[in-house]
Amino acid sequence: MSQSLPTLCRNAGDYRRQLTLTPTGVIAEETSDDPALTDAIRAHAREVTGFVRDAMPAMMHGVMGPGRPAIATGHRWVRQA
Repeated sequence: MSQSLPTLCRNAGDYRRQLTLTPTGVIAEETSDDPALTDAIRAHAREVTGFVRDAMPAMMHGVMGPGRPAIATGHRWVRQA
């Protein structure tokens, strides 16, 4: 679960987002004149990078807590080092 996304949603009118489609994906540029929002944008970028790098275990870490069993499967999410 993202820790920065609620801040970005609450302040959606106070920053700008530009999406650019490329042959290999999307470039998202987010900017703000508010230093606190700039910090939240950077924090969110780090979170998204972690989700992409570590996939579902990174996201579930925030939802279920570290080392807790996955719902109804008996498997454990393990964050890779």
